[in-house]
Amino acid sequence: MDVSSSQDKFNKQHISDVGKFVSSAIETRDRVLLICFGDHIRVVSDFNRSPREMIDATSAFEKGDRKFPELDPDDTRDAGTALFDSLYAVATQKLNDSERERRAIVVFSDGEDNSSAHDLLDAIEAAQSADAPIYTVRYTEARRGRLTSRNRYGMREMDRLAQETGGAAFDASKTDVAASLRQVAEELRSMYDIGYTSTNASRIPGFRKVEIRVKRPGLTARAKPGYYVR
Repeated sequence: MDVSSSQDKFNKQHISDVGKFVSSAIETRDRVLLICFGDHIRVVSDFNRSPREMIDATSAFEKGDRKFPELDPDDTRDAGTALFDSLYAVATQKLNDSERERRAIVVFSDGEDNSSAHDLLDAIEAAQSADAPIYTVRYTEARRGRLTSRNRYGMREMDRLAQETGGAAFDASKTDVAASLRQVAEELRSMYDIGYTSTNASRIPGFRKVEIRVKRPGLTARAKPGYYVR
């Protein structure tokens, strides 16, 4: 969850949407964690099975409590938004070491990163390697009703994070966020895992593209576009 200054207007909406999501969509078998990021990346609620615990921790953070452990601390960040660093740290430090359960990253932000050491491609590759589709929920504050170049940059980045990892992108101003995220939870429980043996014997490190086509009319497949060979 983006808590940088560009999201000040949406803080209460973030908290409300997160609360509705975990209360209605998270089941007892699920585990959730909450990361809040600006120029610091804080683990506000580590992996647990209690929506109430996450909601209480979110409320404490919103009231000014900053006594939460930092993830990937970096003193060079200064009053900015470290979206890509946050995604990279979550994927590599929290998800890769978790049990081999189905996983996903839900991002509440405007996508306007300005202080990360990692870039967009680093964040995408980390999420793909962790088998974690990214679902983005975008909250953009336009100036006098008009989008700036910075707004458009954030929109493109959020859309690409979702597209390249097999997730989906939502605009909070045009959708019922709680309903959309309930749909996400349902999708995660009904996903198919498809495996195959490649005929390409080369072990040269790099990205291998995979395309999934659906033959039945009216259906679409959402999946990451490939995988990395290391």
